[in-house]
Amino acid sequence: MPKYTPDEILAKYPELQSKLNWRKQDIGIFLRCKLVRGYYDSKRRITVIDEKSLIELMEFANGNLDKQKVDI
Repeated sequence: MPKYTPDEILAKYPELQSKLNWRKQDIGIFLRCKLVRGYYDSKRRITVIDEKSLIELMEFANGNLDKQKVDI
């Protein structure tokens, strides 16, 4: 799978900002907490995230949101 910077990820998946309120700083935190795979390129000063691991995290987040619904 391709690798993207947080800006590229938010451009490709704009619903991350509108529905989940994820910012590019949040995506960097996900990398530091090892919730997604990727690396920080210190020479270019950018974070690069593996798209497959991000998709897995989105699926996990969506599943948890579905489980939190309260039926009335």
